[in-house]
Amino acid sequence: MFLTHVGVRPSGQKGDDGEKGEQGPPGLLGPKGDRGFKGAKGDQGLEGRPGDQGPKGDDGVCPDACESSMGPPGTPGLPGPAGPRGLPGTSGMLGSKGSKGDAGDLGRPGVPGSVGEKGEQGPKGDCNCTDGVDGSPGQKGDKGDKGVQGEAGPAGQTGIQGDKGDMGPMGMMGAPGPCMPAIQSAFAAGLTSSYPEPNTPVVFSYVFYNVQGSYDPTTGIYTAPINGTYIFSYHLTVYERVLKVGLFHNFNPVVKTTEPKVLGTTSHSLILHLARGDRVWLQVKDVVTNGMYAGPEASSTFSGFLLHPDSCDLALLRIPIPPIYGTYNWGN
Repeated sequence: MFLTHVGVRPSGQKGDDGEKGEQGPPGLLGPKGDRGFKGAKGDQGLEGRPGDQGPKGDDGVCPDACESSMGPPGTPGLPGPAGPRGLPGTSGMLGSKGSKGDAGDLGRPGVPGSVGEKGEQGPKGDCNCTDGVDGSPGQKGDKGDKGVQGEAGPAGQTGIQGDKGDMGPMGMMGAPGPCMPAIQSAFAAGLTSSYPEPNTPVVFSYVFYNVQGSYDPTTGIYTAPINGTYIFSYHLTVYERVLKVGLFHNFNPVVKTTEPKVLGTTSHSLILHLARGDRVWLQVKDVVTNGMYAGPEASSTFSGFLLHPDSCDLALLRIPIPPIYGTYNWGN
């Protein structure tokens, strides 16, 4: 039994390349293309060599009536090199003597010489003199040293008693005594300028009540007019900063409060026993912790009043209240 492949032909070997055919006829002319972009500027070309010198022109012909004329000056030439130094010349003959010159100007005065040493005292001369006429007064001498203070002289006799003088005008009424039971003292003031300066009393310049005048609205200090018991209070608005404030009595802090909120209020009340002339005020610690504020919708106030005066047996004299001295600081 024989089997044959039906429909399958074996592939033959690849033939050699044929020769290149002739060029075909040119095709139809295509449509015109769009205008291309402008090319970049080319690099600058190399510098060309200088041209050759031209031939010399013909000589000019002078006319019959030729007169020489000065031509324009030519361009100056370059300076020549320096020549060698010449030999020194021979000395000339000595000239005749000149006439005498005029006298020169008078020179400046010389510097004064130093003072000479004091000479020795000469021998005492014989006195064969008679009284002469007084000479003219000499110049006034220098002022002498201050003399020693003399001893006090004896006391003089008592003079005659003078006439009685006229009665003087009536003086102003003095301050109330220290123990008058009917004395009164109270004040209330408001802050008008926010963030007052530290290390000085806070000035509450707007006065609500100060009939007795014990509070000074220019300094912010209250002065006790009598020995007694007093009550002080403050109500303060805090804004934008922390507030550290204290109530001071004669430069010493009595109480201190701290309000950590940057928007809020703080207040305090205190009972103190004061002597006549004692001072009380409010004070802030520093600039960073000074949030005391006053505005059209927020107030800060300081107030106080005398609760009752002391009772005593010996009344003080009506003398002016003495000043106190100290340093405004935050204290311990």
